[in-house]
Amino acid sequence: MITMRYCPPNITFNDIWIDHGVSKCFMHTICTSIIFLYLIIFGSIQLWIYHKYGTETDENTLPRSKLYKLQKFVLYLVPILSIIRIILQATILDDGKVYGYMVRIIHTHIYIYIYIYIYIYIYIYIYIYII
Repeated sequence: MITMRYCPPNITFNDIWIDHGVSKCFMHTICTSIIFLYLIIFGSIQLWIYHKYGTETDENTLPRSKLYKLQKFVLYLVPILSIIRIILQATILDDGKVYGYMVRIIHTHIYIYIYIYIYIYIYIYIYIYII
């Protein structure tokens, strides 16, 4: 039976300071968890306020800009880069193994960017007036 470790060998989640720096396992787990919770909690509150107090307008009345297209391109690009990074880590980079914290990172990145895309879609396409 093959088991997946959460952290690399000889490193535990409790070992925060390793070789004059913070361990990747600890840093990536804590940072992505904090960003994930921040975006989910406050993004949900903001969407609830927009839904409660907003006024819907027609999609055709909103101006289209090149910066908005750039924003959408970058928004699609970042999750793809996360997937490419984990593929490279599994094949070429480091020791060629995937650990549990890497799976957690890619899962939270994809979920966060899907949530952000939904937020931007609602914010841009449904122009909001807060009274």
